[in-house]
Amino acid sequence: MNKYNGILYINKNKVQKEIKNYSEFGLYKGNRKTKIIVSLTSFPERMYDVHFAIFSLLKQSFKPDKIILWLGKEEFPNKEKDVPKEILKLKKLGLTILWTKNIKSYKKLIPSLKKFPNDIIVTADDDIYYPKKWLKFLYQSYLKNPNNVHCHRAHQIKIDEHGFPLPYSQWNKETAFFKNNSSTLNFATGAGGILYPPKILYKDVLNEHLFNKLCPTTDDIWFWAMTILNNKKIKIVKNNISKLTYINPERELGLNGEKTLMIENIIKKQNDIQLTNILNQYIYIKNIFKSSDVKSPKIDIILPTYNRANKIKIAIDSIINQTYPNWILHIVNDGGEDISSIIEGYKDKRIKYYSRKHTGKPGAVNYVLKNSKNPYIAYMDDDDIVFPNHLELLLTAAIENNKEFVYSDTYLTEIKEKTGEQLSQKIENNLDVNYEMLRFQNYINHKQILHTRKLYKKVGEYDERLSILIDWDYIKRLAKESEPYHVKIITGNHFLYIKDKQINSISGLWTKNPEKVGESLNIIFSKDKLAMIDLFTKYQSYKQLEESNKQLEESNKSIRLIQKENLEIKELEDSLKKIRSAKFFKLWRMYNKLTKKQ
Repeated sequence: MNKYNGILYINKNKVQKEIKNYSEFGLYKGNRKTKIIVSLTSFPERMYDVHFAIFSLLKQSFKPDKIILWLGKEEFPNKEKDVPKEILKLKKLGLTILWTKNIKSYKKLIPSLKKFPNDIIVTADDDIYYPKKWLKFLYQSYLKNPNNVHCHRAHQIKIDEHGFPLPYSQWNKETAFFKNNSSTLNFATGAGGILYPPKILYKDVLNEHLFNKLCPTTDDIWFWAMTILNNKKIKIVKNNISKLTYINPERELGLNGEKTLMIENIIKKQNDIQLTNILNQYIYIKNIFKSSDVKSPKIDIILPTYNRANKIKIAIDSIINQTYPNWILHIVNDGGEDISSIIEGYKDKRIKYYSRKHTGKPGAVNYVLKNSKNPYIAYMDDDDIVFPNHLELLLTAAIENNKEFVYSDTYLTEIKEKTGEQLSQKIENNLDVNYEMLRFQNYINHKQILHTRKLYKKVGEYDERLSILIDWDYIKRLAKESEPYHVKIITGNHFLYIKDKQINSISGLWTKNPEKVGESLNIIFSKDKLAMIDLFTKYQSYKQLEESNKQLEESNKSIRLIQKENLEIKELEDSLKKIRSAKFFKLWRMYNKLTKKQ
């Protein structure tokens, strides 16, 4: 495949040679009870390169029972005499050409629904070259969920707080959300291919007067509406092929003067106009949007702030720009300078602002935890950013993998405070983390996590005795209750501001205020004291075993036992070395040595 201005496309000369030498029959030779019909259409201006799309359908690894090209009688008055020879040659490989009334893009599905009402219809576009496993993935998805419409590519319909769809331009294109879950908010796009099980669509689907009146140029909207009106949902297939491979990239980019229906609909906002037509005709769809089962889970995002008026806007902007829209941003001013004018400037009802007396970060976060109710919780720093796909990726991972606690990766970027100059950038701790790793050092940035409210109920609130290391303590407690799930994608940027050669970090704080660091470390480690005692007790026990093994070795007895116990001793010693080298553990020991001297 080639790439042009970001668009994948085929090498026509190469594929043409393949077609010339290809002889394999493209259809299933057996007798299926429920047949699989691949259906597409075209029109005269496109016919010069439609054979490439048809060829990609004929060479599928999973063979359909029929591949039908529907053509309008009015557009081809001489029928096959008006059809290019390159297309006619494909009939010997299995292509069927059928004639119908010219109902434009609806020819792709409507005639097949009428002719094959008890079979599976799979629609394809005439300007896409489909990979060999395209049909196989659709059919496998159907077998697991026969009561869904299945697609490779979908947009996520975004809805406002009242349950009504936002404009098409604000939808989440080629969505990852609901990837393995069916949803009425999945808007299947015809270019990627769509599988319709028998009788899956609402009774009005064949009503030519209605679809020409309501959706004359947006057949995808009509067929989506007919799906949900029949109380069915749309599922994005596993291993979906969402990136399209075009036959004619110049056409898609509008460089050769040819128009595409997709571009026309977007430019003239026909998607929004014709979706409104549907909503006005079918009031029931409005009720579906308003119902809780289609609303994606809401996320409470907690952003505590203290005297960061000059930086907080970038943090808020990064939340506003999220592809996932269903969130509430709780900004808690913990006794700092007034930022109400900044918040009011957003005019976004999803932003809640609270101003409190200064109690410290744990108190500010706990205030929101206790006074919010949504099923998922995320966090934000007042001087960092998250990327637009941050919430969507984390929530998708949590839902699809049934996880209570997920986290992603972030950049760590050093910034010169006075000039804003970027000094360095690296990935911050992109590790698969578990509770044992977190016991003596933090490896997860708290703004990169998302967890369920149920998990918060188990773990409890932030520890208000702590003045630093607050997030590490809470992340460690979350991990103890529920194993963290790593989303291995960078979705944020953690800015480290450097002022007068002093980095604002725990190491720097130790130099300025070791008592503050030590007190917090003592509080945190005291919660894990039993585990630490247990670990050191085991170590002493193994040391005693080692002595016993030495005696056994002298007597040439139990060689395998000796090897096993020695291995366990070495593993324990390695664990202790890691603990002793951990940053927070080192600081804790330094603090305790310091206090003993005093």
